[in-house]
Amino acid sequence: MKLSRIASAVAAAAIAPTVLLASPAFATSGDGAPASNPPAPTTPDQAPADDDAQAEEDRAEILRIIGAAKPGSAVAERGSAAIDAGPAAMREFLETGQHTARDQDNRVLIVQIISVGGVSLVEAGREALNGTPEDRVEFLETGQHTARDVDNRVRIAQIHSLGGPGVQEAAEAALRGTPEDRVRFLETGQHIARDEDNSVLVARILEAGGPAVRKAADAALDGTPQDRAEFLETGQHIARDEDNQVLISHIISKGGPHVREAGKAALKGTPEDRVEFLETGQHEARALDEKAAEEDDDSGTGDAGDDNDADTKPADDTGRTGTSGPVATTTTATGNQNVTTTGGSRTLAATGTDVTLAAGGAGAAVAAGAGLLFALRRRRTGAEG
Repeated sequence: MKLSRIASAVAAAAIAPTVLLASPAFATSGDGAPASNPPAPTTPDQAPADDDAQAEEDRAEILRIIGAAKPGSAVAERGSAAIDAGPAAMREFLETGQHTARDQDNRVLIVQIISVGGVSLVEAGREALNGTPEDRVEFLETGQHTARDVDNRVRIAQIHSLGGPGVQEAAEAALRGTPEDRVRFLETGQHIARDEDNSVLVARILEAGGPAVRKAADAALDGTPQDRAEFLETGQHIARDEDNQVLISHIISKGGPHVREAGKAALKGTPEDRVEFLETGQHEARALDEKAAEEDDDSGTGDAGDDNDADTKPADDTGRTGTSGPVATTTTATGNQNVTTTGGSRTLAATGTDVTLAAGGAGAAVAAGAGLLFALRRRRTGAEG
């Protein structure tokens, strides 16, 4: 019995190390790591690499946004500041900051647009400024263009109301057309049409003018649109006054004492004084001379050498006298007023006034004016030949 117990104990002692080493309790090394495998990477060991990759992606996206923004804009400045501040600031900029900055830039842009806009554009811009960020985006994308076209219609209607036949016809075509047609009319079309009207008007003035007026009108017709506008605004009046001075000198040379005195005073005065002399002053002075001559005849002391009538007659409605001398401008006041209305290029402020357009008649007036200008050109060409 003792020998069998001893044998069992020896066998148990022999297999004990093997059993202990194979059990889970002894499957690790002394520091707690598996005996046969290296330690697996932990989550904290991988986080720095992931954060760096995300930061690089954020940086690239912010640089793209900055590149598409205007230099000096809020988006560009805040994006640059976020890059300098680090990953957390860049993430915050991409999630919320860029939208706040973009809306700030939109506000600035809307203020700039309405500062030079018409009534409708200003009204629509203010509504957008008082609205939501989406309202401001909508105004910049579509609303401003709709409001600007409304203002353009008002401006064209105002130009039509003050224009000549050519301007009116072009304005009506623009109002019937597209927004682009209206922009073209305001930028270039109105000026081309106005110059056509001015050319016709210069030709009419040339036909009824004296020598100085005809010379100045000829030069204007051969010049630029600016030359024709300048002639209508100032040049015709200067030339007409030269003709008036020549005519007054002619009247003085043949007039009596009162006519000579009144004529010399007119020559020393203003252009308006000379017009007044030609229209009424010369006749009043001549009446005084005639009355003095009658009194002299009654007393038998008349001066036979004084010819009060000469052979100069008052100017008629066309501005021409009954002699072969220069032309009297008895229609100066009316002519100047008409010219000022149609001549030159003026910018009209948009007031929102509802202007009713006159339909028809413009084409016929343009054709008549063009015929006059064409006939004048042919006459001038024949005279030069």
